[in-house]
Amino acid sequence: MSNYRIECDALGSRELPLGATAVGTKLSIRDGYMEAVYPILSEIVGIDLQATEDLFDGLQNSDEYIDISSAIKALACGVSKIASDLRILSSGPNAGIGELTIPTVQPGSSIMPGKVNPVMPEMIKQICYQVCGNDTTIQMAVEDGELDLNVWEPIIIKAMAEAAGILTKGLFLFADKCIRGITVNKELCYKYCETSTALSTVIASLFDYPTGSRVAKRAVREGKTIKEVSIEEGLLSPAEAEEYLDPMLLTDGQLFSKKISEYKTCKED
Repeated sequence: MSNYRIECDALGSRELPLGATAVGTKLSIRDGYMEAVYPILSEIVGIDLQATEDLFDGLQNSDEYIDISSAIKALACGVSKIASDLRILSSGPNAGIGELTIPTVQPGSSIMPGKVNPVMPEMIKQICYQVCGNDTTIQMAVEDGELDLNVWEPIIIKAMAEAAGILTKGLFLFADKCIRGITVNKELCYKYCETSTALSTVIASLFDYPTGSRVAKRAVREGKTIKEVSIEEGLLSPAEAEEYLDPMLLTDGQLFSKKISEYKTCKED
């Protein structure tokens, strides 16, 4: 979605107030300048540039910068969230979650031998912080335009170019040095799934919420799985427990609803 917004806003940025001169009146330009300058400039930069429809508005207001910057910031925030998730999911191996393993790109911690820092997720997060800071700068500069002219475009353009540049470079590094090398610790993930009390959701759906809650609390109290408690209490047969308490069932809402309906229909019959 952020990429789509950036592409759409980029199209709008092709309209320029070049030739507006004094406050948008086109005062002092020669005849034919407006008709000639845009085709020549477009050929030089390789982008189809056009004059802003309202030159007065083009000099007074710079809201298009806010649109572009906010789209870049939205992308940065999404990437930062992904990086945070990777730091959490790859934490461990003994005192963390450890569901994922991310590539090692440095020898390790200078303080704790054997500790490997998640430097690539941390790198991209710091870039995203800078992008958000630049967006705030752009907002302030756009808002502070006075009367007929916004004179703060130098800092706007500097902040915009910096944000786009560091995020672009950072994303390529993040993809190459981190994303491509991620491995999933499947056995550990499946162990977490099998022992998760989230499976009590199935019991609550098959029977009722109080039953699901009771089973979950007993499982936690006795250090057992939802499957073990369900079989011990006679709620499900071993075969039924294998079928309905398969963790993968919780990943497919449509199949989950179908299975629950089939079970209840079978019991009613």
